[in-house]
Amino acid sequence: MQPREREAGASPAEQSFFAREERILSDLAGSSNFSFKRGKEWAIYPETGEATYDPKFFEEKGYTPSQSLFASFHEIKCHLVETAELLNAKGGEVAHKRLKAREERRQRLHVWENCRTDTKGNLAIMQFAPSLREDIETVYREKLWPETDLTDKPRHLQFMYAILRESMVPGEETTIDPAVREAINKLRNVKGKDVIKLATNPGLDPLSALRLSERYIEPVIEELYKEDLKDKKDQEPKEGKGKGQESQGKPGEPFEGDYEDYESRHPEPMDEKEIDKKIKEAKAKQSESSRQDAGYEEEHGVSKKDIDDYYNEYRKIEQYIEPLREIFRKIIQERQISVRHLAALKEEGVMIDPGLVAQTYMDVQAGVANPKTMKDFEGVLVDENIPTSFEVTVVCDRTGSMQRGTKIPEQRRTGVLLLEALKEFSDVAEEQGPLAPELTIKSEVRSFGDMPNHTEVLKPLSHTLTEKDRVGVFKALGTCDSETNNEEVMFDELFKSIQQEVAKDSTYLSRIRSGKLRKFIIMLTDGQVGNYDATRAQIKKIRDLGIVIAGVGITQDGQDAVKTYAPDGQVAKTASDLPKTLRDLLTQYLGTLSITKRSGT
Repeated sequence: MQPREREAGASPAEQSFFAREERILSDLAGSSNFSFKRGKEWAIYPETGEATYDPKFFEEKGYTPSQSLFASFHEIKCHLVETAELLNAKGGEVAHKRLKAREERRQRLHVWENCRTDTKGNLAIMQFAPSLREDIETVYREKLWPETDLTDKPRHLQFMYAILRESMVPGEETTIDPAVREAINKLRNVKGKDVIKLATNPGLDPLSALRLSERYIEPVIEELYKEDLKDKKDQEPKEGKGKGQESQGKPGEPFEGDYEDYESRHPEPMDEKEIDKKIKEAKAKQSESSRQDAGYEEEHGVSKKDIDDYYNEYRKIEQYIEPLREIFRKIIQERQISVRHLAALKEEGVMIDPGLVAQTYMDVQAGVANPKTMKDFEGVLVDENIPTSFEVTVVCDRTGSMQRGTKIPEQRRTGVLLLEALKEFSDVAEEQGPLAPELTIKSEVRSFGDMPNHTEVLKPLSHTLTEKDRVGVFKALGTCDSETNNEEVMFDELFKSIQQEVAKDSTYLSRIRSGKLRKFIIMLTDGQVGNYDATRAQIKKIRDLGIVIAGVGITQDGQDAVKTYAPDGQVAKTASDLPKTLRDLLTQYLGTLSITKRSGT
């Protein structure tokens, strides 16, 4: 029965209740573009953007009416709205797809995401409907998590469950393994910020919260999981086919039984995959309509067909981006290194044996992490300053010989790979909010061929990588019909652009030479250079500045690239090898941003 139907014969108190419920639903809906109301079933209607809910689903499972109302709000906020708002965010669709891929490979991350979004959504409900706070605590204390001693569970699950239950029942601390408690406490003080609180903050947008979780919390879960695996392996010879075998569940996941226990605790009125499907259907309809209404093509300078073509190619190279993401995460994580230092003179802080002050000072200066002379220490997280910047320029071949075979589509895919990978790296570096390390990413795309048609800047050197930039580069690389090569002209223009950067920033060259700025140029070509001597001279002029230039020959036609760009020349033997070759080059040169690698040089 819909709210208005109920109100027709309802008492003033009931009418007030339903009106308040609708206001809460409006608050919970946020920017999800969905409207919610009571109905006779749980359903989502993509055509209209409406969704209905029925608290009776929970009442039939023993929940009181007010607890059932909370459980209904929980399903709406934690699952439907959070996902819809994530997908609506710029970059959210890619982030959601990556999340689902991680969850598919690692079931533990699916459990964690449920715990995290449950916490985030429930805290929002407490804000919008404070009268339900007591019901929320009761549900978690008596129905979902009656136990407070979690030490019989794997440590990576202790970590998740402790965060969830202690957030929902703040007056009761759970009993967990000391190593788990230590892991939680560390995350609650990252550079003075509580990462767990941020990742579950109802006021933080879903994309930022997910990124924080991925970068800081998921690695901790992985470490605890590895320890649990080691413990299970050590126990197996002793337990044989006893208890250790029972919890393994389906092949490949030793903790399947533990995960099933988690899933069994939470009654779900709608299947999660069905929710995702319906939200995407609704988003597609709303997106298509809004683009037409807003004159999207005119506003952004790209046609719907160009956008569709671009993302069709993106799906073909997405497999190559995941290994690069690991590099990005490693680079970011290395910048959040724990250091120990002598605290300022104050009542609290490090206590040092007065007779060993000199030894303590020498230990600290030498980088000893935990001098034995200290009775306590103050731990902080600092940003590493070197290296701080990365710039990459990719130069693409637009000569007519590229029309042979599949060179054009593979070079276009390679361009998509570069742009999407660097955009994501730039987002990782610049969008961490209060936890951002000092790291800047710039990208540039050029092409060579006839003057002035094809020797041009397709995407200027900058931090930004808009959809128009990416689609524009992709579209331009579809036209390769130049009759001449102009590599030496292109390199001369590139050298002049570097001089312009020097004119704007007097430290530009010194930062390149010191390694603070890593500048890398990738040249793609499928044939001989037009003027070998002139091109080699231009390459040397740029390399003498401390800039790396690598050349990639496309198929055996581009074999001369090995000689022209020696010692950094190589060949992608087939055009289809090109995306993988670029991925490997980015992995190699992005890896030079590694702090640990640098410290070993």
